[in-house]
Amino acid sequence: MTKIARARRELCIRRVKEIHEVSLKAESSPLDKSLFLARYPGLAKIVEEFEHMHLKVIQDPSIDFDKEDQTRAQFDVMHYAIKAKYYELTDTSSSISLWRNPNASSTIKLPKISLPHFSGDLSLWPSFIALYNTSIHNNQQILAMEKYQYLLASLKGEALSVVKNLPLSEAHYPIAYDTLMARYQNKRKLATHYWSSIVKAKSLKQDSANSLRLLLDTFHENVRALQLMKFPTESWDFILLNVLLDKLTPSLREKFEAEHRKTKTPHYEQLTKFLQEYCKVFASISNSSDVASKQGEKSTKPQLQSSKHNASIASFVTNSATCLVRKEQHAITKCPQFLKSAAKDRFSLAKKLRLCINCLRLGHNVKACPSTWTCRSCQSKHHTLLHFEQNSTSSSTATPVSPASSSQEAESATTSQGSKSLVTMTSVVESSPVVLLSTAKAEIFDVHGNTFPVRILLDSASQSNFITESCWRRGAFNRTKHRMIILGVNDVKAATAKGRTSFVIQVSNRTDIRLPVEATVLSRISSPLPNSSVTLLFREFRSDSLGRDQGS
Repeated sequence: MTKIARARRELCIRRVKEIHEVSLKAESSPLDKSLFLARYPGLAKIVEEFEHMHLKVIQDPSIDFDKEDQTRAQFDVMHYAIKAKYYELTDTSSSISLWRNPNASSTIKLPKISLPHFSGDLSLWPSFIALYNTSIHNNQQILAMEKYQYLLASLKGEALSVVKNLPLSEAHYPIAYDTLMARYQNKRKLATHYWSSIVKAKSLKQDSANSLRLLLDTFHENVRALQLMKFPTESWDFILLNVLLDKLTPSLREKFEAEHRKTKTPHYEQLTKFLQEYCKVFASISNSSDVASKQGEKSTKPQLQSSKHNASIASFVTNSATCLVRKEQHAITKCPQFLKSAAKDRFSLAKKLRLCINCLRLGHNVKACPSTWTCRSCQSKHHTLLHFEQNSTSSSTATPVSPASSSQEAESATTSQGSKSLVTMTSVVESSPVVLLSTAKAEIFDVHGNTFPVRILLDSASQSNFITESCWRRGAFNRTKHRMIILGVNDVKAATAKGRTSFVIQVSNRTDIRLPVEATVLSRISSPLPNSSVTLLFREFRSDSLGRDQGS
C-alpha cells in the first residue's frame, strides 16, 4: 500500500513541476500564458491528491519523517509559486486588495459584538481566540495598551491567572498575548481534549430523544474540531463506529445490527444517520405520550411499586375473579355460601368445580400449584378450608385426614370424565371445557440474521412481553440480568424471570413489517395451546406446539 501511495504522490509532484515550469514562461510568451491559464484549474485536484497520498506515506512507522517532510515542503513552494503567478496574470486586483487589507469594513451598521469570557476551558479556546483576533488583536486602529485592557477584561479564572502578574503596560501586551497562545494554542492538548470528550461521553441510560441528541452532538462537534485541525478522521471510521456503539443501549444497538445485518462492516456515517432517524421516532413517541397523559389526568390510574433491584408486574391474568358458586365478583374463599358448608362438602364442591385443592383456583392441579402455602392444621398440600377429620371404620376415634392424600384418586376421576385444565390470560370464569386464546404466527431474527418460526400468545391484560428460554437459546440473543416478580390472580407468584433480552420480530411472509421487542425470559409461558381437540377448521392452529416454537 505504501509503494502505491509513493508512486501516486510522485506523479502529483511531476505534474506540479510541469505547471510550474509553464508559469515561469507565461510572462514572456503569450502561448505559454494561455497554456498556463488552461492548466491552472486542475491544480487544486492535484494538490488534494498529493496531500492524501502524502498522509498515507507518513503513516508508515518505518519511514524517515524529516526526509518525507522535505518533499512536502518542496511541493508547497511550487504550489504557492504557481498561485502567485496566476494572481499576477489575472485581473484580481480588487479581491486581492480587499484580502490584503484586514481593516476594510462594510458600510452597513451591524449590532455590536461583545467579546466572550474565557476561563481556561480548552473547548472554548478556538472560538474565543478567533473572535478576539478579528475584533481586537488584528485591528490596527486600536493601541496596544487598549488591546491589553480588552484582553484582561475577557479573561477570568485560570486564564486570568496566567497573565495577571504581568505589569499593565504597552510593552507587556505582546508578552501576555504570547503567553496565552503558548498555554492554550497547543494542538496536542486541544486534540486530546476533543478525543477525551468523545471517549468520555455519557452512555445512554434509556432511549430518549434528548439524551440521544446530546450524545450525537458531542460526537459531531468534537469530530468536526479534529477535522479542522487536519487530523485524518476519515481513517478512524471503524474506531468511531465502535466507540459510539458502546454508548448506546442494548436495544438500540440490536436494532442497528438487525437493520445492517447484511453489511460486514457498517460505517460511522451509517450509524449517525440511523440514530438521527431514531431521534425523530423517540420525539414523536414522547409527544404522543405527553398528549395521552394530559388526556388521562382526570382518570384514576393504579400505582405500580418499583425499586432499583426489584419490580412487580401483574401479568397472565387479572386480579378480579368470579366466584364459581354464586357467580359474583369475589374469591371463592370469601364466598358466604362456600364458607357455610362443611369442610367435607367444600372439598367435594372444589373437586366438582375442578379447582386446585391447594389454592382453590382453576387452571392446574395440586402438583403444578405455584402457591407455597399449606394447610395450617396439618401442613399438608391442601387449603385450610378443605381440612376435615374422617371417622375410621375400625375405631370410634376421629383421625385427621388430608384431602391431599386422596388427590390422585380425585384427579384420575376428573381425567376419566374427559376434562382438562383451562388456561386463560384475562380472568378466571366458569366457561366451556375449551378456551381458545388469541395467538399468531410470526418469525424472529436470530443473531445471524436468519429467521425461525414462533407462535405469539396475545394477552391484553399483560403488562410486559415474555419469551421462553428455549426460544431465547434458539435465537442466541444476548441476555442481561433482570429481577422481576410475575404475579397472577390474587397476587400469587406465577413465575420467576431469568433475565431480559431484545430481538426483532416480523409477521410471517411479510418482510415489510418488523418490530423491535424487549422481553423477559421465562422457563415456560403456558401449557401447550389449545389443550383440547378442536374441529377440522382449527387443525392447522392445533398442529403448532406452543412449547416447541413459542416466542413471546
